Order: sequence, then structure tokens, then C-alpha cells
Amino acid sequence: MCFAPTLLLLAALAGPALSQPVLPPGTGGSPLGLATRSVSVYLGLERTLVDSLKQGNRDAVLKQLAEGFAAYAPDTNDQGLPAQAWVDGELHRQIIDAQVRDLNVRELDDLAIVSFLLEQQLHRSGKTRTTVVYVVDIWRRTSHQLWARYVSWPAHVGLTPARRRPTGKE
Repeated sequence: MCFAPTLLLLAALAGPALSQPVLPPGTGGSPLGLATRSVSVYLGLERTLVDSLKQGNRDAVLKQLAEGFAAYAPDTNDQGLPAQAWVDGELHRQIIDAQVRDLNVRELDDLAIVSFLLEQQLHRSGKTRTTVVYVVDIWRRTSHQLWARYVSWPAHVGLTPARRRPTGKE
């Protein structure tokens, strides 16, 4: 009968752990806090897109956009901006520099939902200004093409210096 209290204690401790919500297969992050393969892949795609916009390379940007692409922001209509209109607007903004920060990825079937903060330095009317926007991109996983972009302007995100990667010389 000395096993009964031990068994009861184990059942009490295991109960809450077993009732934790379970994510669908393939959507969990790294338990060590390291960048997952998905984060690395989509960070690379987002940086390629930003670099193409900075360089004014319309063809490279359009290659990354899926058929039926639309961009949504608080100041656009419910239909969103189609690819050509969005690219025209982005190229007109004259991006000097941009940083993708705090990127998260959630993969479901053929879609990857990627959210991040985008800090941009823009040149307009002879002045440079910095903006931070919150972006949610929906990518097609098989083609690695951007299908939709949702942008909002967060009210409480401070302009903190971007975290620099270690160079190994510190």
C-alpha cells in the first residue's frame, strides 16, 4: 500500500502537463531558442525582398510575388493593393536602409505566416526619417512566393537599436 500515495502524487503532477494545448505537427519552435529552419528560410526571403526594394529592382520584386498578390494596410480598401500598385508605392518611398526584426513563422499546409517588425530609413523631401511597421506576410511554401502582406503601424514600439549579430571578434 505504500505505492498508492506515490501513484496519486504522480497522477496529480502529470495531469496539468497532459492537458497543455498541443500544436499541429511541424509548428513547434526550437526548444533551445535557436532559429528554426523555417525562421532562417523566411528571414532570407524577407531580406531578399527588402534588398530588391532598396535597389529599385522591380523585376526581382515581382518574381517574389505570387499570382493574385495583394497588400493590405489601414489606409487601403478592403480589396488591398495589387502587385503592380504595391511595388510602385514601395519603390517610390526611396528606402535607404531596412532591418527585419523579431521574425516569427507559423507553417500550415502550403502557407507560411511570417510576422515581424520592419524598421526602415526613408528619404523624402531631402530628409531622412525612420519608421517601424508591423508586417504579417503570407508565403506559399512550395513556390516561396509572397501571396499577401498585411501592414500596420504599432503605437508602442520604440525605435530601439537593432540587435547586431556577433562577429566573433568581441
